[in-house]
Parts: sequence; C-alpha cells; structure tokens
Amino acid sequence: MTEGVRRSEALTADIQEAILTMQFQDRLSQRIMHIVEATRSMQAELERHLDPLGRSPESARSKAAELLADSYTMHGERMVHATALGESHAAEEVLDDVEIF
Repeated sequence: MTEGVRRSEALTADIQEAILTMQFQDRLSQRIMHIVEATRSMQAELERHLDPLGRSPESARSKAAELLADSYTMHGERMVHATALGESHAAEEVLDDVEIF
C-alpha cells in the first residue's frame, strides 16, 4: 500500500510538471505569435507607403515611421524604438512582469 501511495505521488508530480511545461510553452507560443502578427502587419503597411528602391518622398518615410511607432503594444518595444531614433522615452510605471496583449 505504501508503495502504491509513493508511486501515485510520483505520478502526480510528473503530471504537474508536464502541465506547467505545457503552460509555459503555450505562453511562449502566444508571445511569439503576437510578435509575428505585429511584424507582418507592420511590413504590409510599410510596403504600402515605401518605394521598393527607397525613393519615396520624405512624407511617406515619416508616415511609415509613425505607423511603426503606433504598432507597438509593449513598453519594451516603445523603449527600443525611441532609443534607436535617439529620442528620450517616457518612463512607464511597471506593476509586475505580466504583459497583456
């Protein structure tokens, strides 16, 4: 009977570990798909406004940059964009490590 209880506890621990691993993989997959979808959408918008040879007028370039900046949904994305442009970015209050998108 003791052996049965021990095996049952071991099986329970294995199942819990598998569930946690699946939840982590699901969360990671959702985050990756969020990035992929945003990148595809951004690429489509940029391609609509820019000449493939880079000869588009300045207004189209600024429109493309505006579309790019508006596409960000996470604080980290906005920080990277602002840093790349040499702009200062406003500090946002971060309550915890969970990002909802």
